Amino acid sequence: MYSLLQIAGIGPAWVLWDADLTMLAGQLADGDPFRLPVVAPARGYLVLSPAVAGSISLLGPPGGADWVPTDVHLPADVDLPADVDLPAASVYVPQAAAPDAPLSLYQLRQAADVSGLADEILVAMQNGTPVVLEVSSGTQAGTLVLNGASLPFAVVCPPAAAG
Repeated sequence: MYSLLQIAGIGPAWVLWDADLTMLAGQLADGDPFRLPVVAPARGYLVLSPAVAGSISLLGPPGGADWVPTDVHLPADVDLPADVDLPAASVYVPQAAAPDAPLSLYQLRQAADVSGLADEILVAMQNGTPVVLEVSSGTQAGTLVLNGASLPFAVVCPPAAAG
């Protein structure tokens, strides 16, 4: 069953699969950073700092197990096409953009352990320390510095499965 997590005023709504919304609401109220899997608009780990993010809404499905949020294409493991096809592991961070703007991801320039990177960002949020990543965006390459003390959230995405 799908649910939505929306961080007020920042980026797209994130689709959760089979989330315990009561437990998740408790984690949000605690304010401590944590991570959770998301399935759309890109599949990966949402690393969230509720105290920095501010208002966050959780919306469960409106009365039916077959509900699919509008304008969201779900990943292949639920027999629907993925919304974002990633050739390399990528990171999404909040950016100023129109609500209907396409998802803007930074590709990691080196092979990455996606789960390990999500944990590294989580620890940076807990300790208020930076994470420095070598990334590319389009035809440009550079460095992405994530300030764990002020980062509301990041999403770490694995590359699309070949095939």
